[in-house]
Amino acid sequence: MESDIPVVAICGATAGLARIGVLNDRYHTSSVAAYLGGQPGYEGQSYYRNSRAVSDGGLVTAGPQSPVQFATQTLRVLGLASDSILQAYESVFCNGDTSAYAAL
Repeated sequence: MESDIPVVAICGATAGLARIGVLNDRYHTSSVAAYLGGQPGYEGQSYYRNSRAVSDGGLVTAGPQSPVQFATQTLRVLGLASDSILQAYESVFCNGDTSAYAAL
């Protein structure tokens, strides 16, 4: 990535980034490591993290099972919400913690 423009990808969109080499030198995740491993042009196996969502600079990636974590990381990278709001967001929508609604 040659600019300061954030790039975010979830599920199959990570394959597109893998094919053009964006994931070859940045920490990232996807559905499973083998999914990206089969993409031509992908050489970033050592940067793959088995996590719900991964943010590395302006790059955010997630697998299909992690839309809330993907949204949280994307909002963080874009600077659209404070850490306390994002923590409450995950508490409500991942953990079902209704007490966190007050922070939202």
